Order: sequence, then structure tokens, then C-alpha cells
Amino acid sequence: HHLVRSRASAGAQLAALAPARICDTQKSTRQAAVCVHGLIPAATALNITVSNLHGIPDSPMALVANVTAVNATTGTFVTVYPGPGSAAVPNASDLNEPTFEPVTNLVVVGVGNDGTINLFNAAGNVNLIVDVYGYYS
Repeated sequence: HHLVRSRASAGAQLAALAPARICDTQKSTRQAAVCVHGLIPAATALNITVSNLHGIPDSPMALVANVTAVNATTGTFVTVYPGPGSAAVPNASDLNEPTFEPVTNLVVVGVGNDGTINLFNAAGNVNLIVDVYGYYS
């Protein structure tokens, strides 16, 4: 990967990575720790470890990722936010999924001190996919 200069907060720099799928709950094969295989239930946060994965260092400030929701059983929204898994869900939406069809959005999300991010599903059941593109450090 190569380093791209950025004017992010506190002099952070963006390190671009070759795109890589780190979590896909539709498949039993995955890279990220605790990336479950199966639909994510309503009012549930999927907590995945991203540190030390696909060129991401031990303690990145933030992750640049594309998040996809697919196979939703009802209209829902997904909130992406820093770990740990016990962190409070922000009152925000990063991805609005009105139907069964895939919906995707690019997010920049802080990484928790434990090296994780959370993906909260508001309603119904949904599969989630996370593709990483880079990180801030």
C-alpha cells in the first residue's frame, strides 16, 4: 500500500490499501475476527476486529470502508461506529436499507481502542459486508 497525504484532524495521514473484503456475513469464510456467518438481528451490533488485518496496523485512528447491507427482511438502517462492542449506539445512520436489494455507502469510522468497529442493525434481519480501502493513523 502507499501513503497519501491528507489534512485530517491532528495531522493524521491516510494510508490507502488495495480494496479487500474483511467481513461478509453471507459466507462462512471471512478475515475479520468475530465476523459471524448469518443474518444480523434487529437492535444488534456486529462487533468486528479490524486491527492487524489486511495491512491495517495495530492501532489505527479510523478506517475507510465500504459497507453494504443486503437481504434485509424489512426496511432498516445501519450505524457504523467505533468499538468496543459495549459502546453506545450513536443516534445516526450511515446506511439506509429500504428493501431486499443491496445498498452500499462509503464510511470513515473511528476504530475503538480495542481495535474494533461496530455495525448496528436497527430492524429486521440483514447481511452486512465490509470492504476496507484504507486507514488513518
